[in-house]
Amino acid sequence: MRVMPAGETCGAYLEDVDLDVLTPAQFEQILDAWQRYRVIGVRGQTLTAEAFHRFACRLGRPQPHVLDQYHHPDNADILILSNVIEADGRPRGLADGGSYWHSDYSYKTLPAKATLLYSLECPGDGGDTLFIDMARAYAGLPGALKERLRGLYAMHDYEYRHRQQISAHGVRRPLTDEQKALTPQVRHPVVRRHPDTGEPALFINPGFTVCFEGLDEAQSSALRDELFAHVLRPEHVFAYKWRRGDVVLWDNRALIHSATQGYRENRTLWRITVLAEAPIPYAEA
Repeated sequence: MRVMPAGETCGAYLEDVDLDVLTPAQFEQILDAWQRYRVIGVRGQTLTAEAFHRFACRLGRPQPHVLDQYHHPDNADILILSNVIEADGRPRGLADGGSYWHSDYSYKTLPAKATLLYSLECPGDGGDTLFIDMARAYAGLPGALKERLRGLYAMHDYEYRHRQQISAHGVRRPLTDEQKALTPQVRHPVVRRHPDTGEPALFINPGFTVCFEGLDEAQSSALRDELFAHVLRPEHVFAYKWRRGDVVLWDNRALIHSATQGYRENRTLWRITVLAEAPIPYAEA
């Protein structure tokens, strides 16, 4: 297996490994690269839905996405992301998934540990996925701001973002009552301790973080603007360049990410999200 660092802040590509026939030693190498680089792309895979799911289960317990109309017909743990419209006029998958900065399932009591995307078809140009290391972003904050954030909690809300996506792209339907019941607003520490490395990382994102507990609307907006102006600086961003057959695995406990739009060719991916433990406040570590 070859591990090739790919970005200034995070990211690596892995080659010469088959995820369907991993040895225990190879799996440990993948875990080590994932912890070191936070986002890794395993090149050249040819996987069935069953094989993709089997590999994901080695990392933890998958959690189906709330938008069940885009589940894989043979496995509800797999969400289909696609801009393809089938011959009968139905979308093959969710067309605008993740096209904003976010951390997967931050709107759940148990957010995501790992997200895996498997590329079945991708554009020849465009369609990059962007990543930011939130441990590195936290480390770069002024000391006074770090102190202000210790012990602070933020509220995360899926329906807030879903409504914005409907307004922006018009490809989603409003949530059903059942889907709303599965996504109540939740609170998480603004700074969390990574359970494996012990590092502090910001655990907020423009996609789902709506306000800060104990602050009024004006104070929350001002703090959001200040933090995201720092986090979203271009030098913090790693752009993953996709190839067909890539399986990309990232750590939602220390990263935020965003899909990119604007390509015209077909793009179809399978996604599995693996649950994490409840976030540990860094102030209490």
